[in-house]
Amino acid sequence: MQIPQAGAMDLEAATTDLHTSDGGRRGLVAVISVAFITTYLFGSANVALPYIRTELHSSPAAGAMVMGGYAVTFATLQIWFGRLGDNVGRHHLLRWGLAGIVLTSVAVGAANSITALIVLRMVQGIAVAAAAPQLLSTIQATRHGAARARAIAGFSAAAGLGSGAGVVLGGALGQLNLGGLTWRPVMWSPAVVAGVAWWLSRHVAPTAAANRQRHDLTGTALLTAALVALVGALSLGPTLAWPWWTLALLVLAIGGLALFWRVEHRWEQRGGSPLVPPSVVRLPTVAAGLVMTGLFFGGYGAFTYEWAAHTQQALGSQVLQSGLGLGGFCLAFFLGSLALGRVQERLGNLTMAVGGLLQLLALAGIVVVGVLAPAEVWILAQQPPTVLLGIAQAWQFGPLVQTVMAGVPDRAAGLTGGLVSTAQQAALAVGVAVIGGAFFAVSGSVSPASGWAVGIGLQAIGTAGFIALAIWMRRRLATHPASRPVARGEVAVSMTTSHS
Repeated sequence: MQIPQAGAMDLEAATTDLHTSDGGRRGLVAVISVAFITTYLFGSANVALPYIRTELHSSPAAGAMVMGGYAVTFATLQIWFGRLGDNVGRHHLLRWGLAGIVLTSVAVGAANSITALIVLRMVQGIAVAAAAPQLLSTIQATRHGAARARAIAGFSAAAGLGSGAGVVLGGALGQLNLGGLTWRPVMWSPAVVAGVAWWLSRHVAPTAAANRQRHDLTGTALLTAALVALVGALSLGPTLAWPWWTLALLVLAIGGLALFWRVEHRWEQRGGSPLVPPSVVRLPTVAAGLVMTGLFFGGYGAFTYEWAAHTQQALGSQVLQSGLGLGGFCLAFFLGSLALGRVQERLGNLTMAVGGLLQLLALAGIVVVGVLAPAEVWILAQQPPTVLLGIAQAWQFGPLVQTVMAGVPDRAAGLTGGLVSTAQQAALAVGVAVIGGAFFAVSGSVSPASGWAVGIGLQAIGTAGFIALAIWMRRRLATHPASRPVARGEVAVSMTTSHS
């Protein structure tokens, strides 16, 4: 199996690729805007949280539920919505999800109590979970070879841009305090992007699996319960100092995942259509890709969490100043994603490993600057290593998504988006809980600088594991080449069916 490589990646090339199957420029904007919205929602809500807690007089636990409730519904339902999109049409789920994001964003911004806000954020997570898996599955069903790689690079660039825009624009809107509304315009802002994307999504070619698969109700219930327990415990545990029931939830989550895997294995052996086919997940490149996704996003989640905590609490920076400090990192990720095709032409299957090595170099610089730089120039001094980190992560993320996608049959394309997004959300929660927990423990008992060094050091250990798997995967692809599956079982119900 060869990972498809892009040619010279730019927005014009991506637009040309998707013109033949996704309705041209407008279809491209609708597809990749979902990646922008998902990361924008996370970043903007994170910077709005201090204003929310002040205005609604909420406790730290309730504030954690604003983020944790959203994470639970978003993470737990994506694989199921991916299957549903395969059955009823990915285009429909994309449009329904975008419409839901518009409505819930308006409602979230109008919430007048912390309880209403938590509930509405959970509903918003459901809407995003409906739309998110359709992004990668639509790309998988309609693009192949270099065209697919270019589309994935556009997806990566949009995700990076959304992350930066969420922090910077969210922080700016909060500090501007438009009409005395503080955090509310922050929560309303995603509705604008989602509304435009919904209008343009009618130009995206509808696709669906040729044969509808029975809904795996038992597997869906088990996986949902296990992920609710896992993400809920990891989201609330650090804030609440790990009460006994959060640890009990972790035990239940592990047991639930083990039981889920056993049920899925038995059903597949009997010729059924499990929600997550073990035969697909056991494929070496898919299994390794999911572990690498965990390592990558665990480190990313911990880094952004530690950055906000360290700059705002230890250094006394304002929310906007802290967010702007990551502007170079996000811009570098965006530009690095757009340049990914040229990089892959030169490095081929070495791209992920080289990105990992560059990340180790960047993390070393971030530790040195973090320990030695004076507080008044700390954020400025961090710009060179964080820019390098952004480039390094772009060179890891795009090829990683290509790897997982290449291992999933096109007839079950909804599984790609569900697996990647679910692994991403779970890893973000694990990274914040484990690495972020170590960061706060050392910061409180020794010093903030020491906590910073320990947190980044743990991320570097995860990066080393990522590099090892990337090198193993490159060797496997060299010794076990296999053809990329053709889009068997796909139905493109549009007037244009040509593929490049």
